[in-house]
Amino acid sequence: MAVRRIIQMDYLARGEVGHNQIYSLAIAREAARRGLAAEIWCARNCTIKSKYARRMFGEIKPSGRLGHISQAFWKAAELRKLVTLPEMESTDVMLFHTVFITFFISLSLALIGIRPKPKIIVVMRRGLRDRHLLNLPAMLNDAVSWLMAAPFILFLNRLMGVRFATDSEMITEELSKSGLKGVFTLPIPHITATGHGAEIGGPVIGYVGGARIEKGFDRLPEIAEAVLKKNKTAEFLIQAHIEPKYYYSQGMEGAKKRLRRMEASNPRSIQLVDRSLSYPEYLELMGKCSIILLPYRAELYGKGTSGILAEAVAMGKWIVAPGSTWMSLQKKRYGKIVEFDAETAEGIADAVGKCAKLDKNINRAKVERQIREWVRLHSPENYLTVLLDNLDDKRGETRSEADDW
Repeated sequence: MAVRRIIQMDYLARGEVGHNQIYSLAIAREAARRGLAAEIWCARNCTIKSKYARRMFGEIKPSGRLGHISQAFWKAAELRKLVTLPEMESTDVMLFHTVFITFFISLSLALIGIRPKPKIIVVMRRGLRDRHLLNLPAMLNDAVSWLMAAPFILFLNRLMGVRFATDSEMITEELSKSGLKGVFTLPIPHITATGHGAEIGGPVIGYVGGARIEKGFDRLPEIAEAVLKKNKTAEFLIQAHIEPKYYYSQGMEGAKKRLRRMEASNPRSIQLVDRSLSYPEYLELMGKCSIILLPYRAELYGKGTSGILAEAVAMGKWIVAPGSTWMSLQKKRYGKIVEFDAETAEGIADAVGKCAKLDKNINRAKVERQIREWVRLHSPENYLTVLLDNLDDKRGETRSEADDW
């Protein structure tokens, strides 16, 4: 398929801080480098400063219970107007790479009775059975999430010609088994920082990125206590900024207060960074760490990818991550990942302790090769190559370099 323009529909774009904006800008810059028209369509109140940004739609406001159901219907009308704009051509690609579970309702309603000119690609970065609705019991969440998404996804894929991609082999497999045709796996396109990994030392254990329930921020006081009990020379560097407008950040102030008290009584071992960081500041903070701690809840994160893990690999860090997840699956690609299966402070502390033991005998030449391959795979160049290779109307075999590992 010949492509004239790539339009990224970025519902989360607000400013240039955070992985989502880095993701969008990386794709836009690579598309422009190849001579394609590149645009990032975002909300009218978006503050992103980029020549690629066009403010085209209303803001989606996070909601704490049933996601964005109340907004699904007016979003459908808005989407219908956008996909039928006179400027649209059959050589345009509309790429939705960050979507909410109710987005599928909106897009289904928007496309009823029309055949839009642009090719529509939806990238799913959460599994259908991951815990989308955090305040519901697991079984009820699975049932509600499935009913809210699966029928609409199948309608879009089978009847409306919408292509689906993921950035996780596990989600690709799940969608294919659910009856979707032509699902393919994309890399993570914003990996640019590389390094060789600091000496493991004390070690310096880092928790970076958003402080969220699903990312285990509330577990950190117990984890830090368990680690320091085993190794008094360990240090924790924790980004403790809680974004109050996100529902998944509620209820964590208690953990933050405990960490503050621990920092006051033991400033050599605990250091908090309590503010939002620019992307260079975030990378600088990660660079100071020898171990990146990802105490994520497997039942909430499940098959989803992690930009933090992807960047930590590129920087040569040791990584502690939950077992039975996409994160632990990356051990076959990078030898410095230690998984924990027991989601307890003791279990996670034991995994942290293993890093220093394994570091003594690690094959560093092999790790260097793995880092180079990782950066090549998860690059804007490879992302666009895989995307364009899959832009056809065939519903059988699809190519995904991520599956070649």
